[in-house]
Amino acid sequence: MRKNIQKITVEIPMKCYAFIRQNVLTGRKTSRTLSRYLFTFFTVLADGERSLFRVFSQAEARRLATILDAAHHADELPWEELCIFSGMRLGALVGLYAPNETNIISKVSALGAFEIIALMEYAQTLGTPELFARQTTRFRG
Repeated sequence: MRKNIQKITVEIPMKCYAFIRQNVLTGRKTSRTLSRYLFTFFTVLADGERSLFRVFSQAEARRLATILDAAHHADELPWEELCIFSGMRLGALVGLYAPNETNIISKVSALGAFEIIALMEYAQTLGTPELFARQTTRFRG
């Protein structure tokens, strides 16, 4: 039986990557450095979520997650790649899959990097119905 696994991607500067790699090769501990980057990622995610939950209604969030999931599967776009789309680019992608959703497209186009990361994390929960329902309740009613 496969355990439920959550994959995250954290970008770190080349200097820190070289430092961590050197520590691994020499057998020194790297957990403090990795913890700092994970802390930063979760801080960014929490900030993005606070903003994202205010922007979209529950119905809009569900529709948007469905659209993003369709794009993810149809275009074989990894979630990590979707995380680095600008708001305008992501809005254009949503427009390809749902051209009549002008309100959602305009809201997506105005999103910043933190909100986009939070949106991708939310959209990935679509595969876990209980988690998806719980996350959806956090959007404005």
